[in-house]
This record gives sequence, structure tokens and C-alpha cells, in this order.
Amino acid sequence: MAPEPGRLCGSSSTSIRDESAGAPLRAVLYAGTVERVFRTAIRLRWLPRHVLLIVLVTTLSLLGRWQWDVSESQRGGLQNLLYAFQWWFMAAMVIYGWARLLHDAAHPKAPAATNTIPVPTASGSDGERWTRRRSTSELIDAQLATGDSASAAAGESDDELAAYNDYLARLNQRAERAH
Repeated sequence: MAPEPGRLCGSSSTSIRDESAGAPLRAVLYAGTVERVFRTAIRLRWLPRHVLLIVLVTTLSLLGRWQWDVSESQRGGLQNLLYAFQWWFMAAMVIYGWARLLHDAAHPKAPAATNTIPVPTASGSDGERWTRRRSTSELIDAQLATGDSASAAAGESDDELAAYNDYLARLNQRAERAH
């Protein structure tokens, strides 16, 4: 019996038996599992990131230790002690950033919804609809062609927009006469 999509079946050691064949199936692992992140982490392209993590965390930790030693010396003070904690906090932020990048690489987000573009048919009807990514300029052109602008969505009427444009034109003429 196969698991339902989106349901967690258990750890990697858990097995499910296919009732028809009687053979164990490997457990299906979903987002949030350690194994998936581990498989991503051992890829070769992650090696430079791991090295950078080790170098940065070591350097930041040593700088924190150095500030700690300075804070305990004759010339040190509270400022040096706070700097030590700041270096260690930055090391923790590097570890968090590394873990976040690793998690995001292991669990990519679903692509954004595509916009539909009507394709007119020979009969001139609305046509079939098909999907593809629309560029920003295509979206703007479509809004301008249909009059579906952000100001129309905000509830402004065309009369208000025309009055505002007239006002801007009068201001522009006044500024040109002043120069």
C-alpha cells in the first residue's frame, strides 16, 4: 500500500510493504527530513561553502576570544567585553546563514504561478488559454491596454485622474514660464 502524497511515512529506517509484491519499499521522505538536508550538504558544490563556514566561524571565534582577553587586561573594559560577545554573535549568524542556505537548497520553493496569455483564434474569439511566464513589460502593456491600472484598482475614477493630470500640466507650464 503506497503512502498518500504529502504524508510522512517515518524515518529512513522505516519500511512499508507493498501488499501485492510483499517486498519492502523504502520510506518516502518529505520536507523537513534530516536525510534530505544531509544529501544536499555532501554534494561537491557545497564544499567551498563548508570551507568558508569553518574559516569564518574559526576567525570570528578567535577574534571574540582575543577581545575577551583584552577585556580582562589592565587596559580593557566593558567595551572590549561587549565586542567579544559581538564577534561570537556574528559567528552564530554565519552558522545560521549557512544552515538556512542549506535548508533552502534541500527544500526548493515551488515556482510562482504563471500568468495566462489569451491566444486569439482565427474566429476572433477570446481564444484558448495557455501559460507561460510574462515579462514585466508584457504585464504593464496588458494593464495599459485594458485600462486595468493600480489607480483603477484603488477606486479612482477617470475624471479624478484627468483632473489631476490637468493640474500637473498647469504646474509644468507655470514652471516653464518661471525659467
